[in-house]
Amino acid sequence: MKPTLKFLLKESTLFFFACFVILFSCKPDDLLQRSENNIISIGSTDQSINLLFNEVNKLIQITIPFDYTSDIIPVSIKISQGANHSLFENSIPISATSQITVIAEDGTVKTYKVEVIRGKNNQNVILDFSLEIEGIDYLGIINNDENSIEVNVPTQLDYNGIHPQLTLSPNATIEPSLESEIDFENENSGI
Repeated sequence: MKPTLKFLLKESTLFFFACFVILFSCKPDDLLQRSENNIISIGSTDQSINLLFNEVNKLIQITIPFDYTSDIIPVSIKISQGANHSLFENSIPISATSQITVIAEDGTVKTYKVEVIRGKNNQNVILDFSLEIEGIDYLGIINNDENSIEVNVPTQLDYNGIHPQLTLSPNATIEPSLESEIDFENENSGI
């Protein structure tokens, strides 16, 4: 039995109608997966941290304070719609080899290098100062704003060969060295 023209028109119309309904009932997002895998913005939630983001070089440069003690850097991150990132709880571990991976819906991967730089110590100060003269400790009054230390000692003491005892802030240095004798009879002698 040979199909008639009326039968073929009826069947093809149903087929095209079914395709039309299926095609237009789907949203465009259902048909195509997104390939965008960008970091749109990233910043630190800690105000003491400076973060620079360069999309072109795929580089995130983070400067932390010298005295930063945490092992992680808290961040807020916004990425392409539908993408996922590799950060755990929106924090970046402080290490030499940190990176962030962004994966698009279609599986396309983009990796961003993270450089963490520890800031310089800007606290080069004397924290504690004393002089031991003839078995007695004389404590110094430190004024770091004026770079001066005042020690009140009796005038009849011998000031030759005195070695000061002091505590410095971390990584601070001092001139002259503590091994050098200082002439404390000269009012302008200094450390």
